[in-house]
Amino acid sequence: MPASREHEAIADLFRWNPHLAAEILDVLPGVDLPEYLEACESSESHTDAHVSEFKSDSTVLLKDADGNPRCGVIVEVQLSPPRTKRWTWPVYLSLFRARNKCPVVLLVIAPDPSIAAACAHPIITGHPKYVLIPIVVGPDRIPVVTDPAEIVADPAMSVLSAAFHATGPHGPDILEGLAEGAQLLQQQAPDEGERYIDSVLAVLPRALRDSMEKKMAMTGRYEYKSDLLRNNFAKGEQKGKIESTITVLEARGFSVDDDTRERVLSCGDAAEADRLLTRAAIIESLDELFE
Repeated sequence: MPASREHEAIADLFRWNPHLAAEILDVLPGVDLPEYLEACESSESHTDAHVSEFKSDSTVLLKDADGNPRCGVIVEVQLSPPRTKRWTWPVYLSLFRARNKCPVVLLVIAPDPSIAAACAHPIITGHPKYVLIPIVVGPDRIPVVTDPAEIVADPAMSVLSAAFHATGPHGPDILEGLAEGAQLLQQQAPDEGERYIDSVLAVLPRALRDSMEKKMAMTGRYEYKSDLLRNNFAKGEQKGKIESTITVLEARGFSVDDDTRERVLSCGDAAEADRLLTRAAIIESLDELFE
């Protein structure tokens, strides 16, 4: 399935506030992060021998006072069962670890409890004692944020709270807090306020989004004001089409070999991604895919 705007909005939270990754990991049992001074966004591209490219949703580097990487965090947003991710997640960690010469952890953000449970299954790599157990954050690990003051202090966490809890029993209080928090943010930091509103509206279901727009005195179709978010959504849609090409081929009964898979996944052009997805639905043999 093509990446949704909810998926890209959640991934963007960790680009907006890289400290969010450490904030979540710090309270999880069994996770011992090293001391660090700075958290910064890193490249989500994990390239293998300049042939195939693997892209995670967000990556964060925790650095010491001298700017040296102490720990890397690969953030994956899962709104659907992981399927092929169980093959690529170990690749993400290995390549990111090799590139930055530091320990790396995998943090999976999964708002749906059943999907969170599926993501948490150990990944057997085949090497003795090398078992990857993803660190999965479900609804029980994200706080319910309703206080406008808390929203202003940590807007990225409040958006994540909305993504996880807005449809639950705390929904009305969350929406009230989001509206007040958005108003305060716009008054104090207009650019931050616009980005916050973009993110909130992206993670909410349609009915709640309409309600939120009314609360913030918006009318008609909301246009994303943030160029960064617009670009991220476009990239996410392209990534989703590339992954969907493999899914369509397999659903039609094709056995996708490693060379074909790598060639599809390494596609970096939007027009080519569209063409491959269309071809996948109509070809009669794999040989025709790249014609």
